[in-house]
Amino acid sequence: MKKLLYLIPCLMFALTSCEMFEFDNFDGHDAKVHGAFIDKATGEPVQMEFYATVSSSWWGTTTTPAAAIMRVTETGWDSESVQSWYVKYTGKYQNDLVWAGDYKLDYSKMNVYNESGVTFSLKKGDNEVNFQVTPYCRIKDEVITYDAATKKFKATFKVELGDASKPNNGVNVMFSANTNNFVGSNFNLCNADAGAKKTNVTPGETITLYLDADPAGVNKNEFEYNRPHYLRIGAVVTSTENPNNLYNYSPVYVATPA
Repeated sequence: MKKLLYLIPCLMFALTSCEMFEFDNFDGHDAKVHGAFIDKATGEPVQMEFYATVSSSWWGTTTTPAAAIMRVTETGWDSESVQSWYVKYTGKYQNDLVWAGDYKLDYSKMNVYNESGVTFSLKKGDNEVNFQVTPYCRIKDEVITYDAATKKFKATFKVELGDASKPNNGVNVMFSANTNNFVGSNFNLCNADAGAKKTNVTPGETITLYLDADPAGVNKNEFEYNRPHYLRIGAVVTSTENPNNLYNYSPVYVATPA
């Protein structure tokens, strides 16, 4: 009798649990989106800052380069949560796993002035959505050369404020290098080179920075071996409107000391 009583609940579970193995009836992602963050003044994509994302596991911690983050919220739901979409360092982005609908966006983790009320809509299929933005500053008229006699890279450039009417506490600049194209203030193997930095520069004036490429010099970790090097000029506007102290950049240049 005990076996029979045990068997009856098992049969009931088997009959009623068939629904547990059915596929759900929710539609998958039905839209894709790509685009760029365009400087309102120049019409060019804004070169972005890098972040270092750190993840932990049984094997230890892993540091992964990641570019700027656009904070996106799909609207029209009872519960709305912020999504983090990564932006490439070139100022372009792409997300192939989204849904058609209405969205809002803020730039609080990007190197541009934040704006309220930015919205966009996606239709089913492929979408191109570009955003007109104002960077904190711009690198202008940059020229990078190499002097074989001194074994130094030389960068000359100017800094232009993105919006001169905004308050700021000064502009600092940096000439950085790395062994791959993830190069910037967070990925700079020449951070100890005093000649590659300046503080409180004057916007509009020509600035010169030097990067020591001597294999036995201060940047030995970067230039010890003869290989291509990725170089980038950055400038940061120190301001309450730039709470994350994010740099604005020139494009990435590739060079090999000759």
